[in-house]
Parts: sequence; structure tokens; C-alpha cells
Amino acid sequence: MKSVLIVEDDVRLQRFYKSFIEMTFEGLHIFQALDGEEALASCSSFNHTVIITDIEMPNMGGIQFYKKLKETQPQLSERVAFISGSISGKNLTFIQQEERPYLLKPHSLEPFQDLIRSIIAREEEKFISRHGHQCKRRFARKKIKETCQISLPASIAPFHEPLVTEILDYSEGGLAINYDGPPLPCGEQCQVDIEAMNIAGKVATVAWAEASESRSKAGLMWI
Repeated sequence: MKSVLIVEDDVRLQRFYKSFIEMTFEGLHIFQALDGEEALASCSSFNHTVIITDIEMPNMGGIQFYKKLKETQPQLSERVAFISGSISGKNLTFIQQEERPYLLKPHSLEPFQDLIRSIIAREEEKFISRHGHQCKRRFARKKIKETCQISLPASIAPFHEPLVTEILDYSEGGLAINYDGPPLPCGEQCQVDIEAMNIAGKVATVAWAEASESRSKAGLMWI
């Protein structure tokens, strides 16, 4: 599940961000926090894809929230971006040293949209770099012809008909398929049904994808 956490003490601005994200990004779940303490609690329960935080907030500001997150969940701290009406002095130096993206308020919608998309794209690249080999560079233990149903999120046009595929079942939690159809989007989660392998409703992530004029290939990693 891809999600964005908005950490902002201005309730009206929270509502605006939420409405804009809902209209712009399909399938992106939205979480909200009013300060850094609420944000840390949310991060302890959910593996957020994008975290956008204000700097000046009561109880715990954005910089302190980021520092604590980096101590406890460093992988999540790499998904943080800052938004503030004023970023200067020590805060600006710190953000630049940490190489974190930031926006100044007021800002237009396009850079806000680009900010979210860039973090999502970077996390997908990291995932594929770390895990893609698990369902691509292994010797197959099974090679069969079978009908495979792939169900994608509503945000992506799903395959309404079963795919007739060539399946390579990998020994370390992966599955490679060859099929007629459009390429699967890397990083997306999908549901897989393969009767011959007794697989029903199993969730996988697309670790790699290739396409030619008539055929497509994809590697799926079991979650």
C-alpha cells in the first residue's frame, strides 16, 4: 500500500493537501498528523511511502521529528520532505546537509505534485535495485504453461481476462511470467491466481518488467 503522511498543524491546509492528493493521485492513501509526536506514532504503525512535514509546529517541530525518525526508522527518514513558510539559518543548513527536498509556502500545486512523485519514484527505484534480482537471476525449478490471473490496483487498467503465460517459478520467492499484454508497472502490488500451482489471491510486487512488440515479461516477488 502506497501512502503519504502530511504533518501540518494548520487544519485548513491539511484539508487542502488531502483534497488535492485525492484528486491527483489514485490509490495513494493519505494519513495526517498535527505535529511531530503524532507523526512518529503514525510512522511506528505504517510504512509510509512519502512523508511531508511542516517545520514550525507545537509539541514537536518538523526538524526534531525528522531527527528522531532517523534514529529509530532511518529507511523512513529517507522519504521526508519539508514544507515551511520560512526556512533559514540553522534549519536551512541542516536540511541541505541532510540533502532533503523542501518547498517554501506559499507554493503552487505543480511543485507540490512533483515533490510527491519524485519521492515515490525514488523509493520504487530503491526497491527494484534491492530486490529485483530475487526473481530474475535464479535457476527455475518449474517451467509450465498455465493461465494466470493478474489483478492490479484500481488506479491502473486491470487485465480483465486471464493471461496465458509461460511461468518460471523461482526458488527464492519469485515468479517470472511471459505473456501477451501491456507491461506491468514496476513497484506496484498485484494479486496473482494460478490454478496449476495452487496459488489463489497471493500478493506480489512487480520487481522488473520488459516488453517487445508482441510480448511482455515481468518478475513478481512474493510479499
